[in-house]
Amino acid sequence: MKYIKRILWILSLFFIYLIFKEAVILYSAVKSLNIYLAYTIFGLFGFSVIWFILIPIIKLFSFRALFSPIENPDKLEKNLIKRNKHLRLVLNSKNMELEPIDDTGEEYKYLLTKLDPSLKAIRERYVSQLFISTSVSQNGFLDAILILSSSVNMIKEIFKTFNGRVSNRYVFIILKKVYISVAIGGSEIVESSVEELFSKLGSEVLNKVPGLNILTGSIADGFVNAALLTRVALLTENYCKLAYISSDKELFPGTKLIVNTTKHIVKGSIDMFKRSGAEKKGNIIQKWLGKKEGNN
Repeated sequence: MKYIKRILWILSLFFIYLIFKEAVILYSAVKSLNIYLAYTIFGLFGFSVIWFILIPIIKLFSFRALFSPIENPDKLEKNLIKRNKHLRLVLNSKNMELEPIDDTGEEYKYLLTKLDPSLKAIRERYVSQLFISTSVSQNGFLDAILILSSSVNMIKEIFKTFNGRVSNRYVFIILKKVYISVAIGGSEIVESSVEELFSKLGSEVLNKVPGLNILTGSIADGFVNAALLTRVALLTENYCKLAYISSDKELFPGTKLIVNTTKHIVKGSIDMFKRSGAEKKGNIIQKWLGKKEGNN
């Protein structure tokens, strides 16, 4: 596992290179239209990075470090008492009616269930927005900016829900996962793979329907980006929720959970894309068949 992580970090540098390459391509394309337009657009990009990424990161660290999981079982009871007291204050500030519970562990589980709807709403909002935006976007640099902005702001919202954050060490671990998500999603490796697969199918209909492979590739690209963001969301929630861990492995959500959660969130958006793609495909095929009949 240690060597796999090292290989992944080395590959991520190549992925970052691809993202910068996409940025150069985008700049060159806009510059060919109008150089002042290129300056304006990339000036707006710079402002967006400051407003939607750097400022949220600063705000992210402004929360008090209250929710780091401990690895010493002897301190668990004390940690739970402190967490329960804090969460009751947070939930009371939202005018929630809370039941008194004597058992410390059961009380903590109960309080977390009261927070779950808010956490679920944050996760669904950011994941669905990222899925749609990166499915529409056709540039890796734009995808990278969208993934980074969504990740940082989502983490900030999760910490805001708890009115506290994990320790600096754990924050940097979470941000490392964000970096990997940006590297993978922004490099558009998945979209390129899907397009390559379609090019090798050799189907006459697929080859005659322009845009169908792009649509499918964009949906796959958007889904992977959404799954990467879901992973960051579930990981951040675990860091905040788990009071005690015997191993760091307990913090990382399983692949099946990530995929199933992402499917549930983006199902409606995927159906929308499929309906739109089916309508366009049907119109194009009808025109193509009409031309074939006319030629015959």
